[in-house]
Amino acid sequence: MKNKETVIASEAKQSLVKDARLLCLLRRLAMTLILVFSSSPLFADEAALLFTAHKQYEAGHYEEALKVYTEVAQTIPNGHVYYNIGNCYVRLGEIGKALFYYKKSQRLIPYDPELIANINYVRGLTKDTIDRQSFESISQKLFFWYYVFNFKTLISITIIINFLFFLFLFLRYLKINNEYLSWIFYVLFILNLIFISTSAVKYYEECVIKEGVVITDEIDIRSGFGITNSVLFKLHAGAEFNLLEENDGWVKIELTDGKKGWVSTKDVIYE
Repeated sequence: MKNKETVIASEAKQSLVKDARLLCLLRRLAMTLILVFSSSPLFADEAALLFTAHKQYEAGHYEEALKVYTEVAQTIPNGHVYYNIGNCYVRLGEIGKALFYYKKSQRLIPYDPELIANINYVRGLTKDTIDRQSFESISQKLFFWYYVFNFKTLISITIIINFLFFLFLFLRYLKINNEYLSWIFYVLFILNLIFISTSAVKYYEECVIKEGVVITDEIDIRSGFGITNSVLFKLHAGAEFNLLEENDGWVKIELTDGKKGWVSTKDVIYE
């Protein structure tokens, strides 16, 4: 189902492409077994579409593969399908849309090594240098669990920790005194606070904040919505931003370095 072929920048890394294709074959085999034992006609239909898309991609028909992957993604929001959509856009030379779908994929499979490699590769193709690396590298080390788990997994872990915490709280209520139980209770209390706060931040980032990417080769960022406003600076395909406001076919954006401005919606993609 995943057919994950890493996009490689140099001939020195061609062996990695072969590894990715081998994994692709194994994943296809796993999906076939699932289909054999699945009684869902809908699942079978979507899987058949995925096989078609894989064949089109391998044959170099990237536009045709893109159409099929997009159709599947509308029915099954899957991180690996979004990954393959991003790969198609890379092959078509549309790095802005590729980065957008890689980031959608990252929300669902946040610590996939091939995905991270492709995101870094596409970011390396962008023309705009926006300060973001120093903070990200530090935060990824200090709060690694935030980047390892997606939102649903974080919620599941939080529920489990909550259950254990209240279980041990109940034992304390019964006055079952034990030094080890006390230590476990306090550890669970701390973990509970950490994962509740982490889940809240993850929800805010993924469900409240709107992120986007520039898809046009070069655009003007203006002081207000409309072409009569002055140009503040320029951006190029692949530049990432947070969306602040929408107004009559224009959006106000903010970059990670704090710069703000307005751009036409036809030049960006966001959600």
